[in-house]
Amino acid sequence: MNTFERKGFCLLFSLDISGAFNNAWPPYIIKRLKENKCPSNLLSKSYFENRQAKLWFQNIEILKHLNKGCPQGSSCGPGFWNIFSDELLKIPIHQDSDINGFADDILLAVYADTIEDIETRANNAIESIMDWAKSVKIKFNAEKTQMILCTRRTKFNEPVIKINGYTIQRQSSFKYLGVIIDSKFTFSRHISYIKGKVLSVTMQILRFAKQSYGIGSKFYTTIYRGVIQPMLSYGCAVWFNVVNYKYVHKIFNQIQRLIAIRCCGGYKTISGESAIILNNFMPLDLYIKQKASEFYLKRGIINSDINCYLNACGIDSELFQKPANFSSLPHPAKRVEIKECIESEDFTKVYTDGSKKSSAVGSSFCVFTSGVLIKKSKFKLYSHCSVF
Repeated sequence: MNTFERKGFCLLFSLDISGAFNNAWPPYIIKRLKENKCPSNLLSKSYFENRQAKLWFQNIEILKHLNKGCPQGSSCGPGFWNIFSDELLKIPIHQDSDINGFADDILLAVYADTIEDIETRANNAIESIMDWAKSVKIKFNAEKTQMILCTRRTKFNEPVIKINGYTIQRQSSFKYLGVIIDSKFTFSRHISYIKGKVLSVTMQILRFAKQSYGIGSKFYTTIYRGVIQPMLSYGCAVWFNVVNYKYVHKIFNQIQRLIAIRCCGGYKTISGESAIILNNFMPLDLYIKQKASEFYLKRGIINSDINCYLNACGIDSELFQKPANFSSLPHPAKRVEIKECIESEDFTKVYTDGSKKSSAVGSSFCVFTSGVLIKKSKFKLYSHCSVF
C-alpha cells in the first residue's frame, strides 16, 4: 500500500447509515431519476405512494402508512438505493481521499504524511458527508462508525476525528463486507476468523461422514468444492498475497488435510500431501491465488502480485483476452446478422441441448450426403473443448 511505502498515515472509516434503506427519501430519488434523464413512463412515483405496513398479532392488526424508504429485499430497493447514494460517492474531497460504497456500507479512506494533515482532511471529508446526509434527510450513526489508522510509524499523536460532536475511537481492525481489515494489513485476524468458521462447518459435516457409514467420499468432495473452498476464498482478491506466510500455510494445510483424509477414507497417520494428491485437490494457497488472478484478469487489472504469480506459473499476462468495452460496440440493431449458408448437400451439423455434468456437455452430430442422413452419433464435449 502507498501509505506504507511512503511512511505516511491512512485513516479508514466504516461509516454506518442509520436505517439506510428504510430512510431513503422518495422525493430525492425521483429528483435523481429526472437528473439522469430517466424516461417519464419509467418514473416510479406510484411505488412510493399509498404504501402500508401491517402487523398482526393475537387477533390485533396494526396498520401504519409509510411515506419513505425503499424496502431492503424488494426488487426495486437496491436500484433505488444506488440512485439515492450515487451523489455520496461524488462528494468533492481532498485528492488524497476516497469514498467507496457497496449498498449501504460506506468506506472512507484518507491519506496524509502527517497526523495534523490527516486529521484536518478527515474532519473536512466527514463534514462534507454529514452536510450531504442532512440535505437528503438521512443520518449516520457515529457510535457504530469504526476507524483504523494504518502506518508503519510507532510514535504518533492520536488523531481526533468527530462526527456530529462524537469522537470516533481508533480500533485495531474492523470487518467490511465480510473481510476483517487490520491496521497492518496482515489479515491475520481474518485468517483466524475463516479458520474457525470453516472448522465449525467441517466438524458438523464430519458427524455424518464416518469411515464405515454416513455420506460417501463422493458427496463429501462435492461439499468441499461447493461449500468449504468458497468460504476459504471469499474476498481473496484483497488478501491473497498473505498466503505466502508460513502461519497461513500451516492453517490451510491443517484444514485441507482434515477434509482430504475423510474424502479418501485414509487413516489419521497419512500425510496431508498424500491425502491431497489422492483426492486430486489443488493446494489451497494455489487455489486462492488462482481465484484472485481470475478476479483481476476478468477486469483487465494486472498488478505486480498477479504478474509475479503468473510468471511463476510460466504464463504471459499479455496472452489473456482483455474485457470488451461494451460502450464502444455498435447498437445490436446496426450489427450485421450472421446467417448459416450451406453451399452443398454434403455437410455436418453439431447439436447440443446444454445438458451438463461436472466434466462434460452432452452433444451429437449428424452427417448428410446428397440430403440423406448417413450417420448419427452422440458424444461428450469436455470442459476444455469448444465448438463454434
